[in-house]
Amino acid sequence: MYKNRRLNLPARWMALGLAFVFPFVTFGAPKDSDGSGEQTQYRAWIEQMKAAPRGPFQRIRWFCNDGTILPPKAYACREHGGGRQHGERNSEAKAIRASGLMIGNVMAEIDSAAVLQKDSVLLQQLLLEQFLINVDDGWILRQARYYRGAFQADEDEAAVRAIIRALLAENHWTEQRLLLIFEAARLLPHGAPSADLTKLRADAATLQDRDPGFKSLRNKIHGKPGPGDAASIRSYAATKGRPELADDYEALAVLIDAATNPSRTQERLKQTIDQVDDPQLKQRLVSVADLLADNSDPASQLKIASEAMVAIRGMVTGSMNASDKLAAVDATLALDQRLFTAAQSLRTLLPQANRRDQLNWLADLAGAWYGVGGLSDYEFSQFNRRLSSLAADQVELKDYRNALAALSRTTSWAQRRLALHFEPAIHGFSTIEPLTVEYIPDRLRSSSMLMFSTILDSLTADANRLAKVSHEFFGETVSTGLQSLNPGLAVGVLMTEADYAENSRPGIAKILVVPETLADLPPVAGILTENEGNHLSHVQLLARNLGIPNVVLGPDLLSKINGYRGKPVELAASPAGIVSLREVPEAQFTVDTETRKPDTTTQIIVDLDKLQLDVRSATSLTDLRSEDSGKKVGPKAAKLGELMARYPGTVSAGLALPFGAFRELLDQPFDATGQSAFNWLTSQYQRLAEIDDPKQAEAQRNEVLTTITHWIMHTPLDPGFVTKLRAEMTAEFGADGSYGVFVRSDTNVEDLPGFTGAGLNLTVPNVVGFDNILTAIRQVWASPFSQRSFGWRQALMDHPEHLYAAVLLHKSVNADISGVMVTSDIDTGSRRFLTVVMNEGVGGGVEGQSAETVVINRENQEVTLKSSATAPTKRVILNNGGSALVPVSGAERLLSSGNVAALVALADDIETWLQEAGKPVVADVEFGFLNDELVLFQIRPFVENRAAMGNQRLLLLDKPLQTTQQQTVDLTQGVSQE
Repeated sequence: MYKNRRLNLPARWMALGLAFVFPFVTFGAPKDSDGSGEQTQYRAWIEQMKAAPRGPFQRIRWFCNDGTILPPKAYACREHGGGRQHGERNSEAKAIRASGLMIGNVMAEIDSAAVLQKDSVLLQQLLLEQFLINVDDGWILRQARYYRGAFQADEDEAAVRAIIRALLAENHWTEQRLLLIFEAARLLPHGAPSADLTKLRADAATLQDRDPGFKSLRNKIHGKPGPGDAASIRSYAATKGRPELADDYEALAVLIDAATNPSRTQERLKQTIDQVDDPQLKQRLVSVADLLADNSDPASQLKIASEAMVAIRGMVTGSMNASDKLAAVDATLALDQRLFTAAQSLRTLLPQANRRDQLNWLADLAGAWYGVGGLSDYEFSQFNRRLSSLAADQVELKDYRNALAALSRTTSWAQRRLALHFEPAIHGFSTIEPLTVEYIPDRLRSSSMLMFSTILDSLTADANRLAKVSHEFFGETVSTGLQSLNPGLAVGVLMTEADYAENSRPGIAKILVVPETLADLPPVAGILTENEGNHLSHVQLLARNLGIPNVVLGPDLLSKINGYRGKPVELAASPAGIVSLREVPEAQFTVDTETRKPDTTTQIIVDLDKLQLDVRSATSLTDLRSEDSGKKVGPKAAKLGELMARYPGTVSAGLALPFGAFRELLDQPFDATGQSAFNWLTSQYQRLAEIDDPKQAEAQRNEVLTTITHWIMHTPLDPGFVTKLRAEMTAEFGADGSYGVFVRSDTNVEDLPGFTGAGLNLTVPNVVGFDNILTAIRQVWASPFSQRSFGWRQALMDHPEHLYAAVLLHKSVNADISGVMVTSDIDTGSRRFLTVVMNEGVGGGVEGQSAETVVINRENQEVTLKSSATAPTKRVILNNGGSALVPVSGAERLLSSGNVAALVALADDIETWLQEAGKPVVADVEFGFLNDELVLFQIRPFVENRAAMGNQRLLLLDKPLQTTQQQTVDLTQGVSQE
């Protein structure tokens, strides 16, 4: 029913941006992620429960406090310390719950302590089940709603009130999980009156299923619900409706009346006021109730409700008692419902409203979402700071466009704040009920963010019309919905991940549609993403280096792209961010023999005279410097040696196995003929270069890669090499087993002037034990011959046989936060700013998680937020080796003022020594903080693709901006209608 009305894309790519990105902490997902076995069985049971008269229950029982379970009769638990009566779950429901998926919940039996556990996702699962009940006609309770005795409403509501009060009494929850508290009060019945908009839309969808003629009204209610909808439903029921559905039409109309009637809000506020003891809260509620009663126009109601919601949030996180806090939460939700209705009424005023009015409405709508916990304090302050830059009535168009682009991040913050709290639980629940992935999109559609996006689109379209620029989407001119991350120009076949997995179509350039810029992205010509992800992840830096266009698709456009899968398209993203996506006629599409044809700026030229392959012993980082890069070792080890000498105490101990050790391995006999592995590889590269057929070339190439990988992994190592390495590691790190190392690839074909190679080869994290480290060294030596690494790199090399892999053994550091810093603003190139991306835990900023991204002004250390760290998990290293994913703290910001100062000082000093032709080089620095102390992991030049920045086709897209950017915009005037 409801779940069938989705985009024809993979289930995780839902409108308004829900993306599941590996890695997950999988709370409660059945073991078989491929859809077989347990998952299939559980889904079948779920469908049976939907149709069963008793749903997930088998019978009614008394559950006594001493653990005794008794048949239903009056006062059955009197002699057992008391108890409660409710439904007993059937064996299928019990099995699903045993797997960690908490279905068939009876709130009266929920232990508040279990909900309060820091790492628990029990509350999220309770909320997701209630969401499913609301949107899917009862879900597994579809028939059991009428099973008398299965639930005791009074006891359940009392239990929910107790749970929410317990959450409100905990600072950890009110400071870092406030959104969850508001969602609990919104979704879980606890005695407060409500008219949930999710249920309203779901009931409308159900009516459409039973009466197809109701479609237009359903669409109206789904996208633009308003006070007039109840009258429209009653009129439809009287003139066109089906008689047998009369009660259902009226029930929906009554629900809309309850959701949109201003007097209903007054009643809810009055009920709350009567329950409140705190005089400040009582005064605030009386005042806002009076103001709403005296001001009936939508804009005034919007402002009144929003300001009250912002103020009440401060009280909820303050020192009131838990009961008053719960009353405050309920009052906020009543105001939010009133505000949502007022916001929808603004749609008719939007065409006539001036720019200042619309900006004020944005402020009110953002305040409302902040009021229900949907934005952090930091995000809300950043929004207000950016909005204040438009305080003057006259602003330059350039500033107007930049400010709107910054304000647009609020919608992403809203989505990611929900994802932070719900992604792991959604991932688990979606394995048995795919409809679960609708939760975040549905919540956003039920919030002030719906109208926020509408108004922002109106202002953005206005700014682009004034600038005389627009995006192109398959022949359609659009002002919003396309965001460029990397400039570039590409032609290729449009494919999704699923298309690529089914048929990679060797030899054909590809433009891949992905949820985010994946850490293991295969070689492609262009990228279309649903979420912008991490700006400085390894793969994002690689794409920027190679001039590969990377563009974010908005939800409306994402839903339209399915029709172009498998077709050749051109993706153009200009340096100023203008995007053109259009279909290319088959006759004009040239099938390349490689995934892309490299230009001269990205070719890899190996300086053979520079190599010192006779150096074969491990070298300590203390003995390496920058000039050793490309000679003995790769840039990682060489630059870390430089950093260790320049910034003592910031780099952990390390040993580097030089290129010579790798060449020594390749000089061993490869086969019975006695030829070396190096000579065999050289002959194979020559043979592969002569194969014209793309499919044959790919098959032969994969065979070669598999063969050399197997040989590296299993060829015996020289006993002398092993004995010497053991001694060197003991001298550098200590006794075997007392430390862990990151085993990192460090080749001679990375961090070059035209090619970064970021993230192409393997890093094995936190390996403990000498034998394990030896295995990891083999894996790193073999990693340049993976299909992905080979595909990105090998076509760019002039002498592919001369790839040499040094290995860096770098002592593990269990960083509190880690990330990447680029010593410029990567969007503008300005050296006045730093771009910093970071996450909690180890590996943050390079693995592609949803990271905190900020731009730091080097002069005054002012921080501008671009995205928050909302990955739900962080990676921590383990004493016995390896790592684990654990939930993040949920902190709203990661960098302290002291951290910011340390990074600015580092960037300033780097420019005094990292230079090229006497000029400072923009640096890409991997860093961490452990106990607030700076730790350095890598430094490399930040390489961008000059060809992409100077491409005439791309510059033509930006040409109108040359003459329009300096013009003045009057914010007191209406939006442009040109």
